[in-house]
Amino acid sequence: MDLQFEKMKVIEACKSLVEFWKIPMEHLCNIVIQNKKNLKKYKNSPAIFVNPFPTVEHKIEPGSQIFFIKLEKELVPSWSNPRESSVMLPTFASFENYWDDEILCYLYNEEGSKIPFILRDKENNILFNIDPEFLVNYHLYENYFIPKIPLYAKIPFRYHLLPAFIRIRIPGLLQRRHSAIKFPPWPIVQHVELIRYLFLKCIQLVTEKELAYLDFWPFKRKFAACLVHDVDTYSGVKNVSFLSKLERAFGMKSSWYFLSKGYRLTPTFLEWILRRGHEICLHGYNHDGKLAFLKPKEIDRRISYGISRFKNFIPSVRIEGFRSPSHLRSTKLMKIVAKYVDYDMSIPDTEILSQTAPRNGSCSIFPYFSNGLITLPLTIPQDALFRFLKTPRTQILKIWKRKTDWIEKVGGLTSLNTHPDNHFSGNKEGYEVYSEYLAYLSKKEDAWVTLPKEIARWWNFRYHCKIRNINGDFRVNTPNRNHKYKLTIKYLREN
Repeated sequence: MDLQFEKMKVIEACKSLVEFWKIPMEHLCNIVIQNKKNLKKYKNSPAIFVNPFPTVEHKIEPGSQIFFIKLEKELVPSWSNPRESSVMLPTFASFENYWDDEILCYLYNEEGSKIPFILRDKENNILFNIDPEFLVNYHLYENYFIPKIPLYAKIPFRYHLLPAFIRIRIPGLLQRRHSAIKFPPWPIVQHVELIRYLFLKCIQLVTEKELAYLDFWPFKRKFAACLVHDVDTYSGVKNVSFLSKLERAFGMKSSWYFLSKGYRLTPTFLEWILRRGHEICLHGYNHDGKLAFLKPKEIDRRISYGISRFKNFIPSVRIEGFRSPSHLRSTKLMKIVAKYVDYDMSIPDTEILSQTAPRNGSCSIFPYFSNGLITLPLTIPQDALFRFLKTPRTQILKIWKRKTDWIEKVGGLTSLNTHPDNHFSGNKEGYEVYSEYLAYLSKKEDAWVTLPKEIARWWNFRYHCKIRNINGDFRVNTPNRNHKYKLTIKYLREN
C-alpha cells in the first residue's frame, strides 16, 4: 500500500495500521514511526519504534507457538477479555529486550516463556519489540496454518449425494481427532483487534493528546450487521420464502447465495427475491468441494458459467458477492473470483471443525482487502456447525447473542450465515432460533443492518477517505462529494 505521508518526517513501518484507523497526518507529523535500527538518528523526536522482527530471513512455520497477551492497565480496552487474547507466533529467532525500561505489554506461553512486546523509555518513546503490522497480517491472511484438501473433495461425485446422517457425522469425527488444537479461540477471537487498538493507543501515549480517527461505519452507527444464506440443496430453494417472510417481519433484508448448477432456478423466482430488496450472490458451481483446488482454467470456467447463468435469467442483475462452498478457499480461486465480483464472504473470523482446517479464520471482525477483493468475514458461528454438534437451541442463541454483543462493543461487523435447507434452518427448530435472534438484533438501535454489498461498497468508499486539518478543524476528504454517507470523526482520549 503506497500512501502519501507528505507532512511526516518519516514513516517506514505500520502503514496499513495507520490506514486502518485513518489517522490524520497532523497527528503523525511530530512523531517518527521507524524501525529500531534508526533509533539514534531520530533520538530528539518523540517516536514509536518497530523492531524489524520477523524479517524474510526468518523461517515461518504455521502453528508453531501460542502466546497470551498481558497488558498494563492503561492499555486495556473496555471490550478486552484476557482469556481470548492469545496470539500465534511463527518460529524465528528469539526476541531481545532492547531497552531496560517499562514493559507495557508482554506475551507469555504456558511454559512460562515471556517476550516483551511493547516498552516505554523515560523520554516517552515506545518500542514494539515485534512488528504489530506483521502480527496482524500473519493472522488476517491465515498464514498461521497450512490448508489441506478435504477427503470428500477427492471423491468422484458430489458429496451431497451422501445421506445427510452420514454428512453430519463427519465434523464429530474431526472434533475428536483435532481436540488438542486450541488456536484461534472460538467463538470470540480478539487479538487482531487488540493489536490494532494498541498501535492507536501507543500513538496517543507518544503525542499526549486525544487522537482522531475515522469511524468504521456511516450514519453514526456503532456496528454493522448483515444476514446471509447458503442455498445448498433444492429443499433450500423451496424454503427461501419461508425465511424471507420472517426477515421481512423484522424489517430486514438478506443475501442469498445460490449454486449455478445442482438444482432448478427460474427467472420468476429470482425476480421475486430481488423485488423484496434481497441480494443474489454466487455460491460456486455444484458444491462438490473441488472448486478451490481445480486448475485455474477450470475454476474460471465454473465461475464464468455461474455469472453468465444469472445474467441470462435476469439481464439487469449484477452479481457482486461470492462465497465458496464449505468455505473452501485458495489464493488461485480468489484471484479468479476477483475478475467477476467485488467482495467475498468465504472466510470466517474464527471457525472450528471446518473442512479447511480444524481451526481457521482471519481473526478479525472487520472487512479487509485481499487478492483484489473486499473480504467480509463471517463473524457469527453458522447454523450448520451447531447442527453437526447437536447444540441445544438455548445454547445456540446464547452464543449468537454473546458474540453480537462483543462485536457491538468493538464496533465491527456482525454477519450470520444460515442455511434454508431442511436439515439446517429450514425446519421448525431452526426457524425458531433464527426468529429469536432476529428479534434480538432488531432491538440493537446502533446497528447498521444492511446487505453485504452495501457494506462492501462502504468499506471501499472509506478506504479512499482521508482526515485533513482544515482551518483548525478535522474534516473528512471523500473520493466523491455526492455520496450518501454521513461520516463521523471519533477521538481516542486518555483513560
